[in-house]
Amino acid sequence: MPSPKTRLAIALAGFCVLGTALVLPAQQTQATARQTSTRPRFSIPIDYYRLANGLKVVLSRDTTSPTAFVAVYYGVGFRNEPLNRSGFSHLFEHLMFQGSRNLGKMEFMKLIQNNGGDGNATTGYDHTDYFEVVPSNTLETVL
Repeated sequence: MPSPKTRLAIALAGFCVLGTALVLPAQQTQATARQTSTRPRFSIPIDYYRLANGLKVVLSRDTTSPTAFVAVYYGVGFRNEPLNRSGFSHLFEHLMFQGSRNLGKMEFMKLIQNNGGDGNATTGYDHTDYFEVVPSNTLETVL
């Protein structure tokens, strides 16, 4: 996870680029659009699978970086919480780090970090997700 200073720098850079784009004269913008329309289209290869247990898998291979990103999304977020009672989704997000039958408390995070990776989780309106970024040679280990 980037530090707060890094996130702020990224956000400010994005605003600067957006601000520059907004003040370009219409003629220049149209000329730029004509130039970029001849470029090849950007495409991302994506394959979809459904396992026998119903798990949906989305795979997108990119060999330009020696890293792998693994994420697990659950279709449960704070929209599913009872009226006037909040925090359950976030609580369960944290409980997932408390271990399982196969690994003890925080052992999965230690496994990821000991292999040069990083991981985290988030809870949103309609989902909870857990993700790891690891060197690609450790993908099988974290799976």
